[in-house]
Amino acid sequence: MSELRAALLALAVLAVSSGCRSKEGKPSPSGGEPVASIPEYMSGDECLFCHRDKVGVSWQNNAHRSTVREAAAGDPALLALASSADKELVNVDLLLGGERLTRFLRKGEYGRLDLLSTAWTPSGAKGEGALVEAGERRWNSKQFSRECAGCHATGFDSSALRFMDISIDCYACHGDVDRSHANDPKRVFLAASRSDSARILSSACAQCHARGGRSRSTKLPFPNNFIAGGDLFVDFEIDTSPGALRSASKTDQHILESIRDVSSAMPGALGCLDCHRVHPGSTRKHRRLSPGAYCESCHGKGKPGRVQWSRDVHNETCGY
Repeated sequence: MSELRAALLALAVLAVSSGCRSKEGKPSPSGGEPVASIPEYMSGDECLFCHRDKVGVSWQNNAHRSTVREAAAGDPALLALASSADKELVNVDLLLGGERLTRFLRKGEYGRLDLLSTAWTPSGAKGEGALVEAGERRWNSKQFSRECAGCHATGFDSSALRFMDISIDCYACHGDVDRSHANDPKRVFLAASRSDSARILSSACAQCHARGGRSRSTKLPFPNNFIAGGDLFVDFEIDTSPGALRSASKTDQHILESIRDVSSAMPGALGCLDCHRVHPGSTRKHRRLSPGAYCESCHGKGKPGRVQWSRDVHNETCGY
């Protein structure tokens, strides 16, 4: 267990012993379904003890794991920042993002990270790029919690604006795992032996990949204490109208079309996991699908072997 998780658990125990009420079953601010509290979930380290061979080998290089990562001394973004800033502004602990945009983070209070106003945009050449300034260079202690943490950290509590673990851990996609699942794998969400609906399966992916969505209860750009295995669309509002689809980037349009069809139970609708495999990041399922309208939105008619458009991924929510 990380020091952060231990500290937050200690604070929770103190709160209960002081007579504070548990957040379990807390009414929703919007008057809808009660907001779930963040459970004491199994950490990724615990999961990998048993799953180290099949998952652990590929997880180190998985994009979900590295969405927030330790700042390596030789990283081009960090080197560029160091050559242009005073010592206080290069006290960077973590990096957010990757090949399109990199943001600089430092550890703040427990469960929170400070975000530097300066960003780094890589160019086509390896190690080259440019710093992007947004006014006077400064650290912001609130922006990451209000705009990023719901998808770039794990166990984020929307009421406290604090997270439990940095970056994406197993809990984010598999939910609150029953510890007896070794004897009954169906107790784990996303287990191959389960038969959850496409709506519930896509909820796990859409909680972060449906960029532009917003919680009805908190108005934050990510779900309110959502636990994978539940119905995301009860509280998370995603605009899939024709106008929204036309204005979205090609990548987001593809995601929104799938969410629109799956959430409305359209016959034949394809969910995220019909094409994508997170472990080990294979495209095998994608390539084995029969040609159809979903394929044509990216590949054109006839489903050629190569995508016919440059991967357009810009999105206002993520700032690029």
